[in-house]
Amino acid sequence: EVRKDFETVHVTGASSDVTLSGSYSGKVAIQTASGDVTLEGVFAGPLELQTSSGSQELKGRFHSGKLRAASGDIEVAQASVTEDLAVETASGDVELTNVKARELRLRSASGDIQLERICAELLAIESRSGDMELQQVLAKEEFLCRSTSGDISLTGCDAPKMGFATVSGGITGSLLHCKRFSSRTVSGDIHLPGGTPEGECTISTVSGDANLRVEE
Repeated sequence: EVRKDFETVHVTGASSDVTLSGSYSGKVAIQTASGDVTLEGVFAGPLELQTSSGSQELKGRFHSGKLRAASGDIEVAQASVTEDLAVETASGDVELTNVKARELRLRSASGDIQLERICAELLAIESRSGDMELQQVLAKEEFLCRSTSGDISLTGCDAPKMGFATVSGGITGSLLHCKRFSSRTVSGDIHLPGGTPEGECTISTVSGDANLRVEE
């Protein structure tokens, strides 16, 4: 555990937990196997975290971040990221709550992705078999989700340009405003709302269904 102000922090460990709190002006790089990583404070330099089975928990203000985990979960809450935040997991789950970033890029193999109250200029999410649950997620420019067999669930989400693509996964939920929709599917059922469009949205599935509505 470290609780001081440092220019640069590099930590490499096996099963030890790592906790950082305070203000850090330089780069922070942490790599662990089964140890958990907990960060809370102000991190003015680039952040790089890599864990195998250990979890990652982040809260505070960050310059930028690259978070990678194999089977460990990643949780980011009450966080502001000046630049870009990239999160990648294999089987671990990803949970982001009350997070603001310039670009937010999330990638998961089998882990679930849960986002709530998110604001970014560009948002890109990719998953193979994990489900996505997105609540009050807003992008100022572009909002893209791609899944193979995982489902995509939306509640009160919006962006000027949106795109959702699945193979067998379903796409359901609500948008804040109607879009100029374009859709294509091989064998899925697609139901999209009508109305005055504010932006555009593309829907693409192979066998997955899509059912979207606009919140009133």
